[in-house]
Amino acid sequence: MAVRWTMLGMWLLVSLLAGCQLWNDFSGGRIPQPPRSETALFVPYADREVPRLRSLIDRKGFQHYSSQHAYLLGYSYDGVFLAVMTFDREAQAYRIQLYHTVRNRIEETLYVPSSEQLHAVQDSQKQSEAEEQLQIAQETLDMGYRIKVSAKPLRWRFDQAVRIPGSGNYIIRANWKSPTLTIFVQDDRGTKWQLAQHDWASPLRPAPEMYVIRHPDFPGRWTVVGASIGSRKGPEPFFCSVEIDALRPERSEQALSRLIQTVMPGGGTIVFRGELTKRGYGVLLAVQEALPPAVREPGIVYRGMAKRFVIIDDRGRAVDQGGSNGLVHQGRLLSAGRSLYYRIVLIARNPKQKADLLLVDQLEPNGEVKRTFEWIWDESEQRFQLLQ
Repeated sequence: MAVRWTMLGMWLLVSLLAGCQLWNDFSGGRIPQPPRSETALFVPYADREVPRLRSLIDRKGFQHYSSQHAYLLGYSYDGVFLAVMTFDREAQAYRIQLYHTVRNRIEETLYVPSSEQLHAVQDSQKQSEAEEQLQIAQETLDMGYRIKVSAKPLRWRFDQAVRIPGSGNYIIRANWKSPTLTIFVQDDRGTKWQLAQHDWASPLRPAPEMYVIRHPDFPGRWTVVGASIGSRKGPEPFFCSVEIDALRPERSEQALSRLIQTVMPGGGTIVFRGELTKRGYGVLLAVQEALPPAVREPGIVYRGMAKRFVIIDDRGRAVDQGGSNGLVHQGRLLSAGRSLYYRIVLIARNPKQKADLLLVDQLEPNGEVKRTFEWIWDESEQRFQLLQ
């Protein structure tokens, strides 16, 4: 009987200790982690040089890491291109995106086989194809884009702010209001500039960890890298870059709000903006919305009904505008009427451009189309051109 009670007491003591440990893990804010063998052996951004692809994908823990995070592989010598790597769970392969930090676009996407495919000893043909694919990707990085400068990013949470080193005392912050993530840069006086805006349909959402990085030889150009999560593929990176010299007060959000009030009495919403460069935003498209409200969908930057709209050039001039009495192009009335309103669709399906085509239906009060106008987007000039 004494032995039985002794064993029972020991069992209760072990259970109590286990319960205490479990409580400590959660009450202290610790989150249960994946098995140590999956993640602990990979330490990101510890390399002095850009790692070779073969070495990187063979490292234990890298596949797991890159299926959860965007991994910044490195810069080109001239600071123009940034290579970012993720693991595509559907394709069971690595995806490398070459981002153009000056033009703010994806220049090229490469796919690299997984370590499992490279070591498929039971299928020599599959292994040979994987080796060839890896070699092509490595040569593209080395000789095509010259990705030779290792990445040393600042890591931060998207629901916090990060201060970027250098003059100006700037911070970068993100504002997440489902389904839209907006990224701003702000100075110590509270002046703000919008860098980018991304929309995702549920269940996509921003990954908690984001990165800010600059090339060591070009300290005035900063790039923000984040990723959306919730897709079966894994993380989907997004990017935006800014030249510190472009952050002038006359291009701030506060100044743009005053500009819209000036050219469109009663105010409006900016639904499209060109790149923020040393010359300005390039072009702005603002609307005064009517019912129904605008909706967003893939390949469509904006779709909605508007009482008024205006296209503003980089000098702050209203070059095209539509109102209740007609549509004016560069000071010339093209189509007049009464109580007119507008159906607007802005299309962007070319991943290397911010826009492709702006379609505007001028509508009569009864909803019939009076006239349709089309503008094509000139990527090199960063402006809309009216087709006549």
